[in-house]
Amino acid sequence: MELINKGGIFIWPILAMSAAALYFIVERIVFFAVTMPKYRRSLEQACASDDGEADRMNLDDDDPLIAEILLARDERELHLESISLALEKHLENAQHNLTALNIIAQTAPLLGLLGTVTGMIQAFVRIQNLQGQVNPGDLAGGIWEAMITTAAGMTVAIPALIAYMFFASRVAKYETWLSLAITRVEKLFKRRDWGVF
Repeated sequence: MELINKGGIFIWPILAMSAAALYFIVERIVFFAVTMPKYRRSLEQACASDDGEADRMNLDDDDPLIAEILLARDERELHLESISLALEKHLENAQHNLTALNIIAQTAPLLGLLGTVTGMIQAFVRIQNLQGQVNPGDLAGGIWEAMITTAAGMTVAIPALIAYMFFASRVAKYETWLSLAITRVEKLFKRRDWGVF
């Protein structure tokens, strides 16, 4: 707590960003480790290219993309525009909170730098007020603020940036997988001479 108090005013938004970044990272880990695999299995089943009807017992038909695919199979008509809209919704879900995480990764070190500048300004103002007759203890407050905010900003930004890059790569792979799944459904409909619009 003493270090936080020495960090000046800019330490508080950096701490708030650290809490937000931790929440976003945990939320995305749960999504990619738990929610996405379940959804992928369900979508694989909905896109199944067997001759019979897809087994719907374990399918999440509340999901707009799966619902669209199941409706298309029932009506034997695939509406690509509706599928595309549902696909975009899924990509939005996969990208949820990533923009905020990226903003934190870029903003936290800038706030740390701003704290560094204000800390150095405080030190130089102290030197001027004492007309150069200073000892290291007189400058300690400004230097503490400068160093603590810089370290705090970097400590928040580095893991946030690493997490953002990791999750962004997962989203890119997910987008490719979704596109391939929809292409398989489209080919299935064309092979069976069902309608594709």
